[in-house]
Amino acid sequence: PTASAGNECAMVAAPFSFFQDKRAHRARIELTYRLERLARQQDKVEHFLASLLIVVFVHAILWRQKVCRRLITGLVVGAFFGLAKEAADATGLWPWCPPCAADDDDMLADGMGLLAGLALLGMWHFC
Repeated sequence: PTASAGNECAMVAAPFSFFQDKRAHRARIELTYRLERLARQQDKVEHFLASLLIVVFVHAILWRQKVCRRLITGLVVGAFFGLAKEAADATGLWPWCPPCAADDDDMLADGMGLLAGLALLGMWHFC
């Protein structure tokens, strides 16, 4: 009688453990999606900041040139590096980053960083 009572308890507990496992599985999936979204947002911030810094760095290197030439050169160099990075992602040229892929949002973040760098330097020079 005791062995069958143990089996009945196990049979009653089994469905509840199944639902708990499903809840835990859903929670793990949701956490994974949140982490992927956070990593994606961080990547866009990195693209933005890298482009902004390229414009500022090129501007600083060419300090003896006219202001317009420094701004345009910074824009061209930043755009070149942004496009080269995305082209390398699309063709898989980065050996340390096998899952890398070209992304339109990365190019948008690069462009926003370039414009922010131009605006920042333009305000510094002309305001």
